[in-house]
Amino acid sequence: MRSIVMAARNIYRWLHSTNRNFIVRGYIRFFPSKHLFREIHFPIYVWQNVYLRNKGCISFGRNVTLCHNAHISPTNLNVGDNVWIGANCFLCGNVVIGNNVLIGPNVSIPGSSHNIDDLSRPILKSGATSVGTTIDDDVWIGANAVILDGVHIHTGAVIGAGSVVTKGVGHYEVVGGIPAKLIKTRKAAVVEEADKG
Repeated sequence: MRSIVMAARNIYRWLHSTNRNFIVRGYIRFFPSKHLFREIHFPIYVWQNVYLRNKGCISFGRNVTLCHNAHISPTNLNVGDNVWIGANCFLCGNVVIGNNVLIGPNVSIPGSSHNIDDLSRPILKSGATSVGTTIDDDVWIGANAVILDGVHIHTGAVIGAGSVVTKGVGHYEVVGGIPAKLIKTRKAAVVEEADKG
């Protein structure tokens, strides 16, 4: 009996060790309901209080991390490999996220928008439209940023913390502000360093 108790303690400690805890949570949470997702690959790291709705519209690649209190309620969501979705993030509507993307905490990506043109109807009953938001590979989105519907963020872009992105962001551009404007181009910095060296 004592050996069974010791084995159970060791398993408990292993499951709740720092790195394994997130992997095991992902397996335990999603493996039994794997058929509910459109597509899901493991490992997936899930922290506490992650809210997922419309699982049949969600596709997760490998090594996806969903941090505390992430709220994901899409009509269509494709997430690539090696993606970090920070704490308190909000994703809804039609969103495509590429590979190797870092999304900081408190980022809002509403891949849809409310209709406001029909004045005969209350805003609450006006309905919504969805063009969709696309985030390409190797993108970093800083904390508290808002990416509006219809925006395409191209490869290698960086979105500054607290920015509101209302239009597309080009390849390797660094943008920031409200509304987000071009600050510099990452590719140009690489070329300048190569010329100096």
